[in-house]
Amino acid sequence: EAVCEGEPDRPSVINKDTCKLDEYDKIGDYVEKIDDIIQESLFKPKEENAKINAQLGFLDVKKMFDERVEELFNANVECKDELKTLKEEWMKKLNICMAQFMNTRRSFDDMSRMERIQCTKDLRGAMESRRADLLKEELDTLEDTVGNGSAVQFPEN
Repeated sequence: EAVCEGEPDRPSVINKDTCKLDEYDKIGDYVEKIDDIIQESLFKPKEENAKINAQLGFLDVKKMFDERVEELFNANVECKDELKTLKEEWMKKLNICMAQFMNTRRSFDDMSRMERIQCTKDLRGAMESRRADLLKEELDTLEDTVGNGSAVQFPEN
């Protein structure tokens, strides 16, 4: 059955067994974009339109989040933890950061460097924390697998 009129179902490309690894990789993409925003527009703004560039960068991150949420829904929400983190945590934090720079009562130029980067830095920190948790969970799983005498197969390069 079609999702929308005339649009065939998209096959699920998300595997429940690789949710954590997929999420780990996606977080890397988000952090890279956020680092660009911090470096290019917030830490030492070089251009007059740094505020606009920061806003556009935030919109890019929002688009990345929205696309991932859509992927997760198209895959029948196999990765529930990732979806919850995106929707309930990171999208909210991102909206707060975006609102901070859309506030017309506060001049971007009058903000200190710390004021400019704090919200974005907090979002990045939450992502890195989640990424560290995912890595720890995977290492614990690997340790359990090796500890049980199971053979671990590494992909050939």
